[in-house]
Amino acid sequence: MKRVIVLLILSIFIIGCTASSVRKQKRLEEQCEDPVIAEEVKVKEPYKVPETLEECTTESEKESWWKEHPWELTEEDKAQPDVVGKENPKLRLLHAWASKTPNQEYESNVPWKNEVLNFKISWKFIKAGEATIRNKGIVDIDGEQAYFIETTARSASIIDAFYRVRDVNHSWMSTKDYHSFGYGQSVKEGGFRRDEWVTFDYDNNKYYGQKKKKDGLIREFDGELNKYVYDILGAFFYVRTKDLEVGKSVIVDVNNRRKTYPLEIEVIKKETIKVPAGKFDCIVVEPKLREDSAIFINKGTLRVWLTDDEYKMPVLMRSKVFIGSVSVKLKSYSR
Repeated sequence: MKRVIVLLILSIFIIGCTASSVRKQKRLEEQCEDPVIAEEVKVKEPYKVPETLEECTTESEKESWWKEHPWELTEEDKAQPDVVGKENPKLRLLHAWASKTPNQEYESNVPWKNEVLNFKISWKFIKAGEATIRNKGIVDIDGEQAYFIETTARSASIIDAFYRVRDVNHSWMSTKDYHSFGYGQSVKEGGFRRDEWVTFDYDNNKYYGQKKKKDGLIREFDGELNKYVYDILGAFFYVRTKDLEVGKSVIVDVNNRRKTYPLEIEVIKKETIKVPAGKFDCIVVEPKLREDSAIFINKGTLRVWLTDDEYKMPVLMRSKVFIGSVSVKLKSYSR
C-alpha cells in the first residue's frame, strides 16, 4: 500500500511540474513580440535517452548504452575482465550463446518467423515502459539448429526515478520439436538484481549454469535432467504451435533451475479486443506461473490474449501484482 501511495504522489508531483513549466513558457512567449527572442526563452525539450548506438552523441552516452546492451558485445569484448563477470557487479552475466550471430534467411512455417513485437507497458493510466519480443533467427547449438528468442523490457523515464526496470530474457529452442537447449535471464528491477543462464545437457542427463545477484558474486549450479524440457519463454512459444480449445489446458514440462515441473496453460475464453496495433479476435490463456518464472514480471497472475488465427500472436498481457494491474499491449509488429 505504501508503494502505491508513493507512486501516486510522485506522479502528481511530476504532472504538476510539467504543467507549471508549460504555463511559464506560454507567458514568456506572449511577452516577447520578437520571434527570435521568443525562441530563445522557450523551455528546453526534456532529455531523451538514446535508443540506438547511432543516437549516442557523447562518450558517456555510448558507455551507458553498452552497459544496457551487453548482449550486443562480441566474444572478444566479453573476454575482457571489465566487461562481464564478478569484477563489475553492475554489468550483466549472460549465456555465451547470446553473442552468436543468427541466420535470418531460413525456411520455416513457424508463426514467429522473423517476428518482432513491440509493446507498451501501462500501470493504471501511467505509461510504465516498453517491451519487445523478437525472433532473432536461427543459430547453431552444438551441431543442432535453434531459434534464438529475445525479450527486453524497459521502464519509462517517469518510472526510472524510483523503480528502474531493464530486463533481458533469452531462449534457444530446437527447430525440430521446440524443446529448450537453454535460457538466460538478466533482471534489473528497482534494487533487485538477478542474472542467470542455464544449459540443458540432454546427452549427460543434467543441466548446469551460473547465477549472479546484487553482490556480484558468480555461483555455479547443476541438477539432474531425465527428459526434454522447456524454459518459461520457450514454453510460451511452444503453446503458439498448438490447437487451443476453450475449457482445455496444455501441459508443458518446464525447468526453472530449481526443478522440472508441469506448467499448465489453461484456455479461458475467446474475446475480441482493441489495442494500439489494431483490433483482434483472440483466445485468452492463463499460465499457472510459479515464483521466479514470469516473462516480464516475477510474481502475480498473468493472462495472455493470443490472436485466434495461425499466428497466435500475443497482443495483450495483463498481470495482477502488488502495485495493481499491469498491462502489456501490442503497439506494432512485423514479420
